[in-house]
Amino acid sequence: MTILQRTLGRNYKWFYFFKYTSNRILNYKLNIFGFRVGEIFEGIFTVIIWQNILIGKTNENASQLITYFVIGWIISQTSRTLIFNNLPNNIADGSLTVHLMRPQNLFQVILTRGFGTSFVTGLLTILAFPVLIIPFFNFLIWNTNPIQIIALIVTLGFSMFIRSFLQIISSSIAFWTPEYQGIVSSSELITKILSGSLVPLYLLGNFSFIQYLPFSFGFYHPMQIYLGKYTTFQILQTFGGGLLWCLVLWVLARLVFKAGLKRNEAVGL
Repeated sequence: MTILQRTLGRNYKWFYFFKYTSNRILNYKLNIFGFRVGEIFEGIFTVIIWQNILIGKTNENASQLITYFVIGWIISQTSRTLIFNNLPNNIADGSLTVHLMRPQNLFQVILTRGFGTSFVTGLLTILAFPVLIIPFFNFLIWNTNPIQIIALIVTLGFSMFIRSFLQIISSSIAFWTPEYQGIVSSSELITKILSGSLVPLYLLGNFSFIQYLPFSFGFYHPMQIYLGKYTTFQILQTFGGGLLWCLVLWVLARLVFKAGLKRNEAVGL
């Protein structure tokens, strides 16, 4: 028995799921590389568009917005889970039933496996760091404030849970229809748009209320903290909002997932 097994005790199984998923996803290096290339291109293209929009603006405005998109893309990828890539397929092909025969909490298994994929994609994002940084290095703002960095990490923790719960909810549609791919794909696209990854949410005027929705924790709120836009009180409000959305979405995700499992048992998907 290892030191880690003795320390974690019965909770070691969750670390094992995390480790197993992290190692397993590395078997699909070409697929991961393909996803990364497209996403990096998306990030660079977005920054180039805004860079052209900002021609003639002050360097401060240009630096803040370019930092928002470049650093924001990198940060948002570190809290990204890939539950939506596997869970609906496992539901549709019936492989999810294998886990139902084991004495374990399936909901927690799915979350842990999602965090494992997030760990791997986060490492790959770090490797892609120079590709985005070098072309825009002179425009970037570097935040070294330890309080704001800690606040950023906490916000990303909320983001990881929120994104996981949202993906479980959208993926559970596979319990009710075999034509789930379009719905799951569209939900991920909508989540990305509403997170503020294409335009800072404060620029949306009458639609700026979107920043209070859970999607904004995936991009907008972390970057407002990184850029020093939030006061201490606003950061605490962000924490409160993150905790509230985590609780609401946790309850909703469990209800939807359990309803799907009951249907699975009833009709034998």
